[in-house]
Amino acid sequence: MPEESKPAIYGGQAVIEGVMFGGKHVNVTAVRRKDGEITFLEVPKQDKNWVKKLRKIPLIRGLVSIVDSSAKGSKHLNYSAEAMAEDEMEPEERAKQKEKKNPDSLWA
Repeated sequence: MPEESKPAIYGGQAVIEGVMFGGKHVNVTAVRRKDGEITFLEVPKQDKNWVKKLRKIPLIRGLVSIVDSSAKGSKHLNYSAEAMAEDEMEPEERAKQKEKKNPDSLWA
């Protein structure tokens, strides 16, 4: 079957106040913040060569797919949880959190 006639395959899952969805080349999470803004986390799909080889072996490919999906889903779920936790913080707490993440900004 030629490449252009294959149907596009998309999938996704719910995350906290948003959705994670994946396409052929990228996984994206969209989260609605408390102020109504929608933020995104976009992660390109890049499988290692050894993972591609494992995906060709029956039985092993199922295990590899489950582990891969769980890892990617956890990353996107953590992003949405952090976004919601940040929205719940008071402005002073949020400023302290940003200082902890980027201490060099105090000296810039």
